[in-house]
Amino acid sequence: MEVQTEQPDGNALTTTRAIRDALAGESTEQLVPIWLDPMVVNSSNAIGYSGAQVVTDSTGTKYVTETIAVDPRPRNHSQLSKDVEKLARVLRESKDVPGVLTCKGVIRGQETDGAPEKFEFIYEMPPALDNAPKCLRTVLLKSPQEPHPLEERVLLAKQVAKAVMFVHNLNFVHKNMRPETILVFPNPGKTLGIPFIVGFQMFRAADGSSYMAGDESWSKNLYRHPSRQGNYPDNKYKMQHDIYSLGVILLEIGLWTPLVGQMGEPGVEFSQIVPLLQDRDQRRKAARIKKELVTMAYNHLPPRMGTKYSEVVVSCLMCLERDPESGSESEYPDDDGTLILNMLEEIDV
Repeated sequence: MEVQTEQPDGNALTTTRAIRDALAGESTEQLVPIWLDPMVVNSSNAIGYSGAQVVTDSTGTKYVTETIAVDPRPRNHSQLSKDVEKLARVLRESKDVPGVLTCKGVIRGQETDGAPEKFEFIYEMPPALDNAPKCLRTVLLKSPQEPHPLEERVLLAKQVAKAVMFVHNLNFVHKNMRPETILVFPNPGKTLGIPFIVGFQMFRAADGSSYMAGDESWSKNLYRHPSRQGNYPDNKYKMQHDIYSLGVILLEIGLWTPLVGQMGEPGVEFSQIVPLLQDRDQRRKAARIKKELVTMAYNHLPPRMGTKYSEVVVSCLMCLERDPESGSESEYPDDDGTLILNMLEEIDV
């Protein structure tokens, strides 16, 4: 079994842009249908915490599957189907894009009135890697028993940042970046594997409408910018919100400990936020938790990962900070993640 090697960044970036531009110019009639008939599944195994599964079909072929349930709130179902089809086509053409699983197609479940009930994405297994992935949350929870070399943790951080950048260059925002939505496939010869992004349940095209929907889950809000927390977020979603989520994930990779425990409680190194969770003022609570994250990045990352890594995490967490002079939200010059990735690439271990 060969160890998977990474595509050169420039080539992969060119590939993503070519995919995006090519699909944008294709008429519907010219495209191979993306919709699949229901699959005969011989076995399925849930990937803990992620919501994704590894399934084996009637031919013995294994796939990763995940389901996007349709929000029961009023929504343009026709546009949603188009967005799902667009995402699936992009992911199907992304064979050479690091951190993105190739989509075989989508199985559409429908209500009796014909409206979509759910969409099941079928992903191919990445070549040359073990087909028993774990989500990053599981990997972090097992870390005390399975320590990993510093260089592999830095490499993992770089690979996750690359995956986010490539999703953005495919002209999508993810909207659901958390350790649960990153699958790590074991890589022969390494103690850590290679990450791939899943969890597209809340995705949309970068130029599409934002539905301004949220929830009250503290463990999900932890990865959201304060302006995107709660049932009714203040701001429309944009790429920088994914960059903020990336910053929280990079903080966890740097500390190599989960911020969310096995039972959904704050992790050991994040126990100081327990009193903050009792605050009924959502905006104040969100701002105080963000401040704790930035403080942890400043104080705890330099001795473990170095100053440069700490600066990367802080840059992500502060990417939507308001300008103190103008009072307006500063425009982060790196909305797709390229600058963050360049900063990470400067870290030598």
